[in-house]
Amino acid sequence: MFFDRFLAISVHQIDTSGDITDYRNALVGCRSEIHKIALANS
Repeated sequence: MFFDRFLAISVHQIDTSGDITDYRNALVGCRSEIHKIALANS
């Protein structure tokens, strides 16, 4: 579920801007969310 949302966001960002920095930002955001989820589940 989380990854579906992440993929949808990153694909949307690439489609709208064509800029790879948006994709990189989405990846960074994804990492921080995964970290939060991991902390919450530990």
